[in-house]
Amino acid sequence: MRTAIGLLSLAVLSSAASAAISIPAVEFTTGVATGAIRMDRASTQKVGDIEFPIWDFIDDNDYTFQQVDTGSDSPVSTAYLQVTSTKNTGFNSAYANGKPILEVGSQDRTIGYGINGALARYMTRIKNNSDDDIDGLGFQFVIPDGKVEIEGTRFENRDTARARVGASIEYLLRTPDQGTYVDSTGVLFNMYVDITNEGRRGKLESNFDVKNFVTSRSLLYLIPSYEGFVYLPKIPAYGELTFYYDMYSYFRNYDENVGLALLGDPAGLVYNPRGLVLSSPVPEPSAIWPLALLAIAVCSRWVRRKGRWYARED
Repeated sequence: MRTAIGLLSLAVLSSAASAAISIPAVEFTTGVATGAIRMDRASTQKVGDIEFPIWDFIDDNDYTFQQVDTGSDSPVSTAYLQVTSTKNTGFNSAYANGKPILEVGSQDRTIGYGINGALARYMTRIKNNSDDDIDGLGFQFVIPDGKVEIEGTRFENRDTARARVGASIEYLLRTPDQGTYVDSTGVLFNMYVDITNEGRRGKLESNFDVKNFVTSRSLLYLIPSYEGFVYLPKIPAYGELTFYYDMYSYFRNYDENVGLALLGDPAGLVYNPRGLVLSSPVPEPSAIWPLALLAIAVCSRWVRRKGRWYARED
């Protein structure tokens, strides 16, 4: 049976003699994680769980995350690593919260060998404890504006510098099957912008619209902010859906170039308010009575509201 899902509500259970907590029909668990990494000729430094190449590391979603309140901007996860003792020479930085707002940035101006990266991660697990399927849930998100840039010498037949940013949304669906689960995965969204200094005008690979500001000494591409929406897969009765929203930055230099890769403004670990689009309407835990039952208000159709989980009716 297919059920339309409306606003998640809270029903408080109490008794004069005693009180008991029931299992909610739908459970939300949200976590965030960040990482920063820098590799030079002598060593590798990193903060958080992150490896090169970052876009391959993202495929492994079995990572340790910091649990946060769904739809909350506190607490947050941050990772920051400077290239040298001075911030102006470069940094790798990432920010993530439960809204979700993600930002990443990598910059290197040391004119030498260096590989840099930053990763911001968000996940929400939705557990269906009911006899009915849950269908029509959607996820709205914003990728903040950013840029990729390489300054310095270009080479005709090889690249010595590379700047790349990317964002993706993937899911893991667990379907009950005779006492166990059958797992399925998929990609709901993927974007990337990648430049190298190969050739007179450099080389651009991208599946995203960018603005070109190439000059004789600089390869610069500005990335406009993007607001997106994806429908989440149907969650079967007593099944579980986990979706992952990842964002990364990467800058690599083998020679005499400098550059950066940014989405948002994470250098000061201050988030961009434009990243706020989706939040669960579940109140903050500190604002509700501990003996609360997470319940579902079932309706035939729920009007779309910005920053809300909602269901559609086909």
